[in-house]
Amino acid sequence: MPAGLDKSDNHWLKCHLVGEIVHVELHLRHEFPRWYIHAVVVYLSNTTMSLESQTFSQTLAEPVSRSQLSPSPPSPPSPPSPIAASTTSLGRRRAEEPVSNRVRRDGKFFRLGEQKFTVKGVTYGSFKPGQDDGVPLPSPADVLRDLELIKELGANTLRIYNTPPIWFCDLVHEHGLKLMLDVSWGKHFVFTQDEKVADDARERVRAAARACGNHPALFAISVANEIPPEIVRYIGEGKVSEFIDDLVMIARSEAHDCLITFASFPTTEYL
Repeated sequence: MPAGLDKSDNHWLKCHLVGEIVHVELHLRHEFPRWYIHAVVVYLSNTTMSLESQTFSQTLAEPVSRSQLSPSPPSPPSPPSPIAASTTSLGRRRAEEPVSNRVRRDGKFFRLGEQKFTVKGVTYGSFKPGQDDGVPLPSPADVLRDLELIKELGANTLRIYNTPPIWFCDLVHEHGLKLMLDVSWGKHFVFTQDEKVADDARERVRAAARACGNHPALFAISVANEIPPEIVRYIGEGKVSEFIDDLVMIARSEAHDCLITFASFPTTEYL
């Protein structure tokens, strides 16, 4: 064996064979009384050979012959398939969805129809439930006045925290505005260990998406808003992410064309 190699450890030996246009890397492993030699052969043109690796076993008294390390010439590369060629020529493509009357993704932007949609949002609510119908919104007359003022401000999106009735969605749509709905549930509890809380969250998301997720006024539904960091760290970000994914799938099953999201903040682990 080459001088200086410790037979008790693994080593990498790199060398060039004289007169050969190949590069050889040898991985030596000693299990007395034999050396196991794994050879990786690479062309100097950086093209990996078809027989790029070979393993030999030799006793300490037997040298490795040069013929064992000399591989056969590589076969010419096969032409790429039409599918692979088309995929390569396309490269990375941005996420985009068909044109519709709903706000949709277009790469890292949003579009409404053919026009780019830039969110200019205001928070609307929460409000005390009404005495007559229990809906946590002002009266239709007050909502109408508020929407006109919001429109004058130049905003185009309202963020609300309770599932609205259809009449509210209709008024928002008539004013050319959009809604982002936050679905409230017991995020301050250890919800992955409490089936009652977890089931309640699923049902609230499902009910919200079913009630108004398919209305053209809906911009997006947020299935979770700022789960407390101590809850995320106690449960584990993996389990929290899985639960959020479950909520997203539930909302998507009820409102396929609506954008679905969730909100976090920087001090919380990445979800």
